[in-house]
Amino acid sequence: MAPAAPSTVAAPHRSSVAYRIAIMHTPDMQEAWDFCRGVASYRPRSGIWGLRSIQIESNSPDYLKQLAQTECDGTIMMPAHRETLDPLHRRGVKVVAVDGVQEMPKAPFARISLDNSYIGRLAGEHLLSRGFTRVVYVGDRSDWSHRRAEGLQQVVKRGGGECQRILAPHWGHLLSEAWLTKQLKPMIRPFAVMGCDDMVAGSVVRAANAAGWQIPTEIGVIGVDDRITECIGVQPPLSSISTERFEIGREAARVLDELLLGTPPAGQLQKFCPRMVTERESTSTYVCEDADIAIAIAYIRQEALNGITIGDVVRKVNLSRRTLERRFAQIVGHSPGEEIRRVRIDAVKRGIEQNDQHLADLAAQCGYSCVSALSHSFRLATGMSPQEYRRQSGNVGVVPSVSFT
Repeated sequence: MAPAAPSTVAAPHRSSVAYRIAIMHTPDMQEAWDFCRGVASYRPRSGIWGLRSIQIESNSPDYLKQLAQTECDGTIMMPAHRETLDPLHRRGVKVVAVDGVQEMPKAPFARISLDNSYIGRLAGEHLLSRGFTRVVYVGDRSDWSHRRAEGLQQVVKRGGGECQRILAPHWGHLLSEAWLTKQLKPMIRPFAVMGCDDMVAGSVVRAANAAGWQIPTEIGVIGVDDRITECIGVQPPLSSISTERFEIGREAARVLDELLLGTPPAGQLQKFCPRMVTERESTSTYVCEDADIAIAIAYIRQEALNGITIGDVVRKVNLSRRTLERRFAQIVGHSPGEEIRRVRIDAVKRGIEQNDQHLADLAAQCGYSCVSALSHSFRLATGMSPQEYRRQSGNVGVVPSVSFT
């Protein structure tokens, strides 16, 4: 029996929009919501867009060919399938392909792909900043996984650390706690693990818990995608690199807008570099042999948002302020006061990027006495105001230059 036709809603009356745009997207609810919201937030210069959201319900060739019959002037597809996009492109529809584009190196339409090597480098920088010098990559043998492993290894080795790879022959191994425990048991602790995605990193957390290894003091773990259900579904919660689907959706809309304006980047491959690491308890530590500094770092990261001062840290470790600052700077590379500010600024960034909170609420939550103190500290750290950062991060709501149907 032929697969059911894709479920869509009729586009708005043609006279009300300049272009009919189909957003074909993954059934994953979190990814789809962020991606579509990113597309809708873009202000097209080509005219008002009427947006149609179409969930990709099957990967069968027959279904994907039926999707190619969608009536539209432009389409953004994530993940991309040539069975759909090639016929649309031949009909003159402007096409932007997102994800899955590694398999289409000579495609005639615009493509946006995650920079997987950059993701690995970002993970390596985060783990090195937490004091881990022994790092393990756990993933499969796909091209994108290899690229993440290469990026991780490049940064860790450049930072003077060691990096090993555990590449499973089958994906099922990566979800097996017994298999993961067997692979990780010979490693000298403390070490950190980068899972190729959140699902694999979550399996590593469960394997470590079953083996009795302490997270994050003996093993740090970081994943990729920042899927809330995966990251908070394990204990301790999982740190992860956000793949920023909102920003990718917004960038895909910008590229499509260029195509509709006749300034095409068609046939070009654009690599998107995520910039955000969401730190949770699985890497919230600093690995060092100096027990006093380890206590100071753990205390700062636990209490920085409660308004602590350097004096509080001095009392916690029972060292003189001069001794604390000297030893802290030798190991971490900056002062305890800078570490307090860094933790607070990171929390403010997360609040801006993930929520639409008032600055007064963020100031209270992040250890600042008032909004002006937050704004002053934020500008010193980032070179921009919180409002400018909010606009840059894309968390500004949906603008009225598009309409959903």
